[in-house]
Amino acid sequence: LTVVFSSTCLRRPYKQCRFAKMEGFAALLMIAAVLILGAFGWYFMIKSLRNPTFLFSMGTDIPGMQPTDSENGNIPDITTAGSLHEFLRELHKKFGPVASFWFGKHFTLSTSTLETFKPQMHCFDRPPFLFDNFRPFIGDYSVQYANGERGKFIRHHLDKMFSAVEVTRHIETWLDIVNEMADKWSLSDEGKEIEIKARDEMFALAIRAIARTCFGNYFKLDLTCSQLEHNYDKCMEAIETNIDRPDLTAQDPNFQAGLNGIKKQLEYIIKEREDT
Repeated sequence: LTVVFSSTCLRRPYKQCRFAKMEGFAALLMIAAVLILGAFGWYFMIKSLRNPTFLFSMGTDIPGMQPTDSENGNIPDITTAGSLHEFLRELHKKFGPVASFWFGKHFTLSTSTLETFKPQMHCFDRPPFLFDNFRPFIGDYSVQYANGERGKFIRHHLDKMFSAVEVTRHIETWLDIVNEMADKWSLSDEGKEIEIKARDEMFALAIRAIARTCFGNYFKLDLTCSQLEHNYDKCMEAIETNIDRPDLTAQDPNFQAGLNGIKKQLEYIIKEREDT
């Protein structure tokens, strides 16, 4: 390029020659910039292929965990911990009140104290990826995925049903459910020590309380409650099994059986309400 421009300059006026040289330098700078950017791009591509977690570790100085999986981030660690709650408890114990981790390929911050939570209290929208594992179960139109004005509209009407006034209307129902469970325990093996599976019993209590207060006396029968609990357990077992592959949940035969069972019960309840 230099030779070409120099020979051209011999046959041109001085100003034109100087302009041609400037054009030549500009072209050289552009080519150099392209080569440098290409080299950087090639470097990062090779680096990420050799070390899949390389790109994860860039761009943050917030204390936290590095990803243990190139696709799923720290989701395998959540599975190992037993639950998200247990994972976060250990995370904050190790890294302090503000800690980071990778939820899949999403860089995520967690706060564990009121002081560190205050700056984000005004935030309303929630990232949909936090509930991706439950999408096959609760559907795309669930309130968990409702953000923006639509989300605020839905929450405005739903929250009314959980106000102090509304909750007190169901206290009698909750007391009945608790007394029923206490009576069942006392009649199991009178005068003998009995084994109570706390998780199963409390889970059953929660499902019965929610189902009966939301859907009425249909769930007053032990059979209908047991069916709902059984189907719900099937669905949750499939979700937990496929926590790092939510796309496989919908294909799980046990999940489909549980989901269809719940849908049939809800269809019956809706029809019964419409008829009355």
